[in-house]
Formats: sequence, C-alpha cells, structure tokens
Amino acid sequence: MKGEIVKETYFASPERAGKEVYTQDFQLLNTDQVVVEVMRSFPNIVLVLNEHRQIVFYNHALLQALGLSDGEDILGMRPGEVFNCVHVKDAPSGCGTSEFCQYCGAVLAILSALEGKSSTRECRIRYSEGDKESALDLSITASHTVLHGRPYIVFSIMDISDKKRRLILERIFFHDVLNTAGSLHTAISMVTQTSDPEMQNELIGMMPHISSKLLDEIKSQQELILAENGELRSDPRPIDTFEIINTLLAEYHLINNFDNLTIRIDDNSFRTEIESDPVLIKRVLSNMIKNAFEACGSIGEIVLGCTKTDSGVEFYVTNPGFMPDEVQKQIFKRSYSTKGKDRGLGTYSMKLLGETYLHGQVGFSSSKEEGTRFYLHLK
Repeated sequence: MKGEIVKETYFASPERAGKEVYTQDFQLLNTDQVVVEVMRSFPNIVLVLNEHRQIVFYNHALLQALGLSDGEDILGMRPGEVFNCVHVKDAPSGCGTSEFCQYCGAVLAILSALEGKSSTRECRIRYSEGDKESALDLSITASHTVLHGRPYIVFSIMDISDKKRRLILERIFFHDVLNTAGSLHTAISMVTQTSDPEMQNELIGMMPHISSKLLDEIKSQQELILAENGELRSDPRPIDTFEIINTLLAEYHLINNFDNLTIRIDDNSFRTEIESDPVLIKRVLSNMIKNAFEACGSIGEIVLGCTKTDSGVEFYVTNPGFMPDEVQKQIFKRSYSTKGKDRGLGTYSMKLLGETYLHGQVGFSSSKEEGTRFYLHLK
C-alpha cells in the first residue's frame, strides 16, 4: 500500500542545513570580533540567516525580546518559528512553506536578498502565546552579504506595531468619526435654516440615529484598545439569538439607505437562548456587516442569520462578493486592509473579540460561486 504523498512546500524552499553545518556557521561568526561588535551595536533585533533561511547568528536584542539567557535553541530555526507565527503549523516544512507565506513580507524580503537585492518590507504577523493570539507589525530589512567566503542574509527587525496602530486609529477617527459628526452637524444646520415643518421633523428624527452611530464608532475603538491591552471585561448573560440579529437589522436599516443594496435575515435562522455577552456578539457581527457593505459597494444582498450546530450556535453574515486569494490569506491581520493605507481593524477585531473574549471561533469561506460568508461559532 502506497503512503500518502505530502507536499513539502507551498512557497519557499523546504531544504534545511543540518545542526553540524549551522553550528559551524555560528562558531565562525562568533569568533569574528568585527561581526560581534557590529551586531552588538544594533538596538533592534538583527539575525544572520543562511541560504536556507535558518538563523546562524543573532544579537542580544533578540534574547531580550524572547526573555532568554542564551540562544542555543534558536540556532537552525527560521524567523517565523522563533516568533511562534500561527501559520507555522500549516507549513509542511516550517516557516516559509505554507500557503500563507507567499504574502509574508519577511519571507519575500529574504527571497529578494537571496537574489542579491536588498529589500525592506512590512510584515504583519499573528503569533501564539499559549492559547492566546497576538499581533505584530514589523518592518523587515534583508540584505545579502558574504562573510569568510560564505553567503548570508543580514535580517533586521523593527517593531512598528505602536506606530501602525496609532496611524490606523487616527485614520479611523478622522475618517469615520468626523464623517458621522459632519452628518450630524449638517442635519442641525439644516433644521435651523429651513422653515418647512415637515423637513424639520424629518431632520430632527434623523439626529438620534446619527448621534447613536457616532457614539458607537467611538465606543468600538475604545473596546478594541481595551481588548488589545487585555483590559476588556465580558458580561455573559442569557440572550435570545433571534433578538440579536433583529436588533442589528433594525440598526442598519436606520443608518443605511441604498436603493440597490439590501440586508435581511435568513428565513431559516435558528432561535434559541445562549449564555454570552450580547454587546460583544453585536460588535463582532456589526464588523461583519460593515465588511459586507464594503464588499458589495452599492449593489447586492446581505444576509444575516443564525444556525444550530452539533456543538453550539453559529451566527453568520453573507454577501455576494468574492475575496481573492491574497485577501483571504491576510484577512485577519491587524493592519491589513483592502480599503487603503492605514486601515484594517474590522476583521482583526472580529477575531480578537470573538475568540479571545467570547471564546468562540471566527472564520469565513469565499468563492465566486457562493460569495463570502463570515461566521462566529459559539458553544
């Protein structure tokens, strides 16, 4: 009986040097006083990699970042393995060999350096700490060099997570919040300028909904900051699944008015009572709905629903749009967005709130035939 053929890589080369080879590299570089002093002078993490993307030398900044006294166990590993990238488990031959790695800035920078071209790229990484996932935004620079007649890659890492998060939050605040505040200001101005009682009543009726949206946008950013800092507290209580999706439907009917874009509840939605935090569930589903609106543009149908599963219930939002492979492989990364530079917290917060604080599972499926479906599964 023939064994199953396992693919060794989906992207970069799977080959590795053996322990004897990369240990020789370490000893060679560690006895070069110039190399040691140069590496010591860098405040950021700097690694020296061999042609198989394995670590053969490192500076003290790496040990500090990892809380280690020595780096003996690091030798021979690849960068994503050292930092516990969540996609290593999907890689048949380690870091660089999963389907997700073809869009990784770190791997792309290394491969470019192997061709003799220095490269600086941003790398968005999701990494695991026990049963918890966290995110980093890194600036990676990789360049090719030859030391003692051997080829190496000098690989430097700068953590730009705080900078990226600040830029994204500022962009969201100035874009989304100011847009909503502008709508409220316009409505108030028109009330004072018109003498038509019918128009005045219509404008006044809009104001509570606009101001509610404004407060909701501010609160959502506050919740995300608390969640990332580990300070968010969930408040589980008995809730009606149908009531959750009905409330969301009503809210979106009030604040969105598109002639050719509709949102409805799936007729087959399952109604039951579960114990969970309704505010956080609505936040996750609201981000799914926002994502669906952006995917559809101004035409299409968004369907909101809830179904029973063998182990619990599953809320879902579908839209007719299709996400290409590059988007699918990066969708839950903190600063990745299809909407432009310095955006991209919606899908990341779905994952953070849905899995870390609701203890559920957030995922999606997307195809040209079926469209896109995001889901939140709760036990």
